[in-house]
Amino acid sequence: MAASQLRSDAQREKEVRAYLDSSLTSKDPIEIAEAYYRLAKVENRKLDILESNRNLYKSIQILEKFGPSYELGRNYQWLAMNARLMKDREGTFRNINKSLEIYHACNSNRGKMLAYSILSSIYEDTTPSADDSNIVKTDYEKALYYADLSLKYAILENDESVIADFRKITNRLKSIINKGELSQHLIELKTNVLKKTNLIDYVIYSLDYSSYLIKKKQLSKARLTLTEAETLINKYMEGNKRSKMYLEKTLAEYYTAVKEFEKAIKHLRKFHEYHIMLLQNDRNGSIADLHIAYETEKRVTELKLKEQNLKETRLLLWLSGALLFFVIGLCVVLYRLNKKNKAISNRNALLVKEQNHRVKNNLQIVSSLLNMQANMLNDEKASSAMEEAQLRISSMIHIHRQLYDNDAIDKIDMPRFLSDLTEDILETYDLSHTKKNLELEKISLDADKAILIGLLVNELVSNSCKHAFKDHPDPHLNISLNKSNYNELLLKVGDNGLTSVQNPEQNQKTFGSKLIFLMVSQLDGTSSFIYSEGFKFNLKFNI
Repeated sequence: MAASQLRSDAQREKEVRAYLDSSLTSKDPIEIAEAYYRLAKVENRKLDILESNRNLYKSIQILEKFGPSYELGRNYQWLAMNARLMKDREGTFRNINKSLEIYHACNSNRGKMLAYSILSSIYEDTTPSADDSNIVKTDYEKALYYADLSLKYAILENDESVIADFRKITNRLKSIINKGELSQHLIELKTNVLKKTNLIDYVIYSLDYSSYLIKKKQLSKARLTLTEAETLINKYMEGNKRSKMYLEKTLAEYYTAVKEFEKAIKHLRKFHEYHIMLLQNDRNGSIADLHIAYETEKRVTELKLKEQNLKETRLLLWLSGALLFFVIGLCVVLYRLNKKNKAISNRNALLVKEQNHRVKNNLQIVSSLLNMQANMLNDEKASSAMEEAQLRISSMIHIHRQLYDNDAIDKIDMPRFLSDLTEDILETYDLSHTKKNLELEKISLDADKAILIGLLVNELVSNSCKHAFKDHPDPHLNISLNKSNYNELLLKVGDNGLTSVQNPEQNQKTFGSKLIFLMVSQLDGTSSFIYSEGFKFNLKFNI
């Protein structure tokens, strides 16, 4: 039994240390804390209390950062059990109370059940000690009180097997209280049960029981128990210095009792050697603890920083994704709006072109009607008036024809417009042979202004045709349209006609003269008429 148990403990320790290495590699603080807790339990079974406590404190240092939890309280519970093994009364109650405080804070019924069961076992403890060093005096009534509390929380946990165990404990304690004492055979029974379950605990209880027998002067029975414990330690617990220290102390007590003082001194010296060795290990262990605590804190801090960076990265990615979706959505909306606007714009442009086309056709009909009417008139003045009206309408036809033909639905190419208009007027008066000098800068104007300029040029050129070029052997017509500065245009219309040409400024009663001044006014321009080797008209206006 002992050999197989030690092999099982060794295998368990190997598995726990592998789990710790894996946890340290993964840098998961919860897993690291769990690994230190498991390792502390292994060291407790080896009775290496100092190493067990070190691992428990490492686990606590990590878990305390996450607040009260069952796992945190469990670590303090094991610190209490270790303190109890070391006969440390203050440490036992301080840690068990701390564990209860944590269990209440996190409302862990299981934790409270276990903590109260430990308190119950402390007050029930009847394990004899040669130096009367039990941490508390046996008090069955307190033991029963805490056992009842454990039973209460076991019922809340609804664990039938645990409930049955605690009912047995409370019934036994009630029976003991009624009898008033615990018989000797119960002590031996408890020791026999330990022998079947836990070798290390059995050895420690055997040494304590030997000390008790030595104190009671039952030396032969004490020697048998002591020899059994010594054999188990030498065979299965060779590396456990703490167990050997307890053994040497008990052997010194025995040889003192049988008055073999030389052997007693020898074992007492060995006891002190082991004691000093353990103290030295404690000192070295404390230094190592500080280093490990620093490394653990460093790892935990690194984990927190990585976790914070990961959260910030995730938030940034989420925001970037949301922004990307927003931009894509906005682009889709803008694309659809633009597409819709283009469709509307194209439709409007088509409608405007159609409208211009119809206006042009209607004006051509009107022009044809005027032409027919003029041909039917015998009155020369009336016929001339019809021709002039026809020419005015012709200028507007040119405007609407260009608006229909161009891509730009509201702009007129002035060089093309004025050139076509001039040709039509000269052709109407049978003056196609007239020499034209057109200096027209590449300018596009709004349709409204282009109509005004067209009517103006129509009147001026018609005036030249009727008066300046009549019976003229070599007629010349000069028209220019240029920018005089950034936003000002200069229109010039001139001929080489006779002095008898009609000056609009001198004769403002005719319809043509009134029309010229009306156009100048609507263009908000300034005009002048000059006669010098022909008639010249100048007009300045803003674009």
